[in-house]
Amino acid sequence: MAPMRPTTRRSLLTGLAAAAVTTAATRTATATSAAPAATAVTAASGDELFASNTALYVSPLFKEGTDWARRYRRTGLDTVPGHSRATAPLTAVVAPHGGNLEDGTSELCLAVAGYAPEDPMARYGSGPAYDYWMFEVLATESRAVQQMHVTSTHCDDPAALAIVGGSRHAVSVHGCKNPGGSGSQKLIQIGGRDATMKKNLYEALRDRLGSGVTLTLPDGGLDGDEPLNICNRTYSGAGGQLELSTDLRRAMFGDFASPATRAATYGRSADGTAARYWDGFVAAVREAIARTEKSGG
Repeated sequence: MAPMRPTTRRSLLTGLAAAAVTTAATRTATATSAAPAATAVTAASGDELFASNTALYVSPLFKEGTDWARRYRRTGLDTVPGHSRATAPLTAVVAPHGGNLEDGTSELCLAVAGYAPEDPMARYGSGPAYDYWMFEVLATESRAVQQMHVTSTHCDDPAALAIVGGSRHAVSVHGCKNPGGSGSQKLIQIGGRDATMKKNLYEALRDRLGSGVTLTLPDGGLDGDEPLNICNRTYSGAGGQLELSTDLRRAMFGDFASPATRAATYGRSADGTAARYWDGFVAAVREAIARTEKSGG
């Protein structure tokens, strides 16, 4: 089947998202009014309470703006170096479990996408900006936080589907527990269905982070190869998934305690080590994205 023209794909995706996705070249958004009606709340998988994002959104148990939020941005086509208005940005960056759920992933998502964690209206670093989407838990009570976890294969947020679906590539940023559930290990598990992206992520992370961070290509539950995983809902049917251990994420911040302290101390710590891990990770992922886009893979 011949690929659709970029302008047609963009218009179709805009229609799909309806009012849920604002043309956000100039603003970020948190919105739920356009989310379609969801099915009744049922167990999604294992111990999860919600079968989908939209089931969570319409639940009376948790409120938008108090317990959860979502932020997303579609980058203006004229602001992306090397792209014309007729060409959509090629890569989206997502954090399906941000905020207080998988601590640090919101801040990493923003930085990889090219926006400042402390002020998403401002650019971070140099180079292109990418579309992004994040679901964030604002609640702090541990039971409530865990109840708002929706597995990545059940993500049906309209903005997420439109943003990822409008991109050839995607990278999702997640947090995972330290191996064995205890102890300390700086670890990144690299998954997803995009073999080229995975290779480029592995090589860039290895070169920039060195032997102090363990890199794995897991099998089974954390390999991210399910077609319905949000990282694979691109128009190419493939993306990359990164699972960062708690110990590694904590090492990237001077104060890991809350979203506010993380936004104020990313890449800065008293012993000076946070910069190595933060800067190395963000630069490596952006480098891997650039390599993948250049290769046409």
